[in-house]
Amino acid sequence: MTRWRSGTYDFGVGLVSGAVSGFVGGAASSAIFGVKDKDGHVHHLSGSDALLAGALGAAGSLAGALTTGLGRTMIIQNLGGRWYHRQGFFDIFAVGGLGKLVDKIFSNLYLSGAIVKSAQPGYYQGSGEAPGANGGQ
Repeated sequence: MTRWRSGTYDFGVGLVSGAVSGFVGGAASSAIFGVKDKDGHVHHLSGSDALLAGALGAAGSLAGALTTGLGRTMIIQNLGGRWYHRQGFFDIFAVGGLGKLVDKIFSNLYLSGAIVKSAQPGYYQGSGEAPGANGGQ
């Protein structure tokens, strides 16, 4: 009984905290460090554009949690204690390390780019010229 409750709680907390941190991190880093458009030019965002970048970060976090994160949680909660020893070598290194590695590689290399490309925000379209050309920023 407790296993599904703790798994649901852990997944829910991770889902909410991941979405909040994705929003805050996306908005702040787009304003501080900037984002690249499809041509590779860096644009420092502010106002609603930075909030849109934060919303895309939150959407990426939710999409990652609902795909690979959900599958990973289900595997860990169902197999842990039945097929392998909890807090043993396999649980610490294989599930924790390799599971997180696969999760992050999928999220960072595919999912986040697919979300930005599907949303097509204004800053991603690009102007065709490098920032700073012709007196611009």
